[in-house]
Amino acid sequence: PVVVKPDAGERGADVAIARDAAALARELDARLDATLVQERATGDEYGLYYARLPGEPRGRLLSITAKRMPVATGDGERTLEELILAHERGLPMARVLLAAHACALDRVPAAGERVPLVEIGTHSRGCEFLDASSLWTPELETRVDALSRRFPGFFLGRYDVRVPDAEALRRGEG
Repeated sequence: PVVVKPDAGERGADVAIARDAAALARELDARLDATLVQERATGDEYGLYYARLPGEPRGRLLSITAKRMPVATGDGERTLEELILAHERGLPMARVLLAAHACALDRVPAAGERVPLVEIGTHSRGCEFLDASSLWTPELETRVDALSRRFPGFFLGRYDVRVPDAEALRRGEG
């Protein structure tokens, strides 16, 4: 699977996951603007906000947010539609989530089955952003600073990263 998205931040608009070559071809054929295709990363997602003043020797992380994707847990009785509407983030995001799962709304997930409601960490799709500043380490900040310095003229921005777990993030790995 690959992620297909505009080459400009749009709060998750027009971001799609293509799971095979045919889906990728359809996505690319439908797009008129510059488009990025990247390998789909797995793991926990975080937002890292970075800044460095021009002329300063080092930049720093201003914030770290953990992105919690909503998940519905089946009870063996209710349909996916009912689970979405009963989910704490489901009702406010009903239009988006019901459309995303339109082909499976009548399915009754087994008791304990976890059904991811979104795959992309953005507010516009129901993801919750939580303060994760406790994950800051000198190693993480050094790694983000080194990455940022590879782009001349880059002084301020947010990285959305996926890592195996919080400890990998703290180490600046993965």
